[in-house]
Amino acid sequence: MVSFRLSVVSDRTVALVRQTERQMDMDAPRPSWQHSPCPPWCQGGHREDDLCGDRVHRSAGVEETLQARRTHIVRGALEVATGPEEFTAGLARSEGEDTTWLYVGAGAGQQIEIALDDLPRLREIVARALGEV
Repeated sequence: MVSFRLSVVSDRTVALVRQTERQMDMDAPRPSWQHSPCPPWCQGGHREDDLCGDRVHRSAGVEETLQARRTHIVRGALEVATGPEEFTAGLARSEGEDTTWLYVGAGAGQQIEIALDDLPRLREIVARALGEV
């Protein structure tokens, strides 16, 4: 059995984010479209002229190079490429929404976002999958 630690999805991490969300800075100036203050992890930078799709609270990303595999179909044939790839993980929440997301990605169109509340379940799924190795 493989032992692992996936601390980014621990219950403690979820609790910490929830706690800091309650400690939002109510005095920060914000654009007229922003109805609530930024969560403490938000890097800010919101502007009055932000487009609707850009009205997102984002944390600083954490970057790490990982070994990755990409599978593509090219002209009807399966192609597989493996190698090091730079991944970024961070938190995101759209303005006016309650759900905080964990973003994990490796460039445009190569990402997934998982609801913060589901991260403990993801940890369990990964633990079960690794138990099969």
